[in-house]
Amino acid sequence: HADEIRRMGLFIKSFHFLADDLTAHVELVKAIKEKTDLMQVVTKLPQDLSQESLEAAAIRCMAFADAIRPFGINLLIHNEGREIAAKIGAAGVDGEDASGVSAYEYFLDRCLGKVFMQVDIGWVMAGGEDPLAFLKRNAYRVKSVHHKDYAAGAKWDDMGLADVPVGTGALAVEKCFHYAVARDIPQILDQEHFAGGNDPAAVAADRAVRLPSMTGSATGPTMTALSNSTCTKRN
Repeated sequence: HADEIRRMGLFIKSFHFLADDLTAHVELVKAIKEKTDLMQVVTKLPQDLSQESLEAAAIRCMAFADAIRPFGINLLIHNEGREIAAKIGAAGVDGEDASGVSAYEYFLDRCLGKVFMQVDIGWVMAGGEDPLAFLKRNAYRVKSVHHKDYAAGAKWDDMGLADVPVGTGALAVEKCFHYAVARDIPQILDQEHFAGGNDPAAVAADRAVRLPSMTGSATGPTMTALSNSTCTKRN
């Protein structure tokens, strides 16, 4: 449906792609690129966050990144809260203190500049770090910002954790948004989770609150790309 999507004025520039062996799907990514405006493929870290597991995953991801780069596509890693909260000792890592670095950053350090970040700043906050400081610290490898918001005190491992409309929680939305805009970093507004479960009326009501908080419109698409032209400052 790539042609129909483009006729609607929409563009496919990024998608999440999960597979045990990413390199087995290079031709598929190439075929998608030929039909779309794809610029980024996004994947996640392995469940096992040990140093050995992350180092092995880094080798696999670098191979995939090398394979898709000639098509004009970068490989990005999307974080969750546990990968921010998990710290790996600083032994042998120049410039880090004894508290260690997040598993997310440890992994990217081992990708030798070939793999980049899609930073979910809501998960960064729930993982115990300041989102804006995290973006600044990793500025050279942040290629996408994913907005998600939680109430104050949210912890990534709280089984009852639920996000709130972006801009109504504890996240410093405007600061992170303007930081990314100033650097021309693509941004995504998270519309994956809604109050009310599968009740259409409840979902519609939640959507009416959630979208205006960032876009000024309750009629935007489910996942709204943010830019100077599509996002207004929240009062």
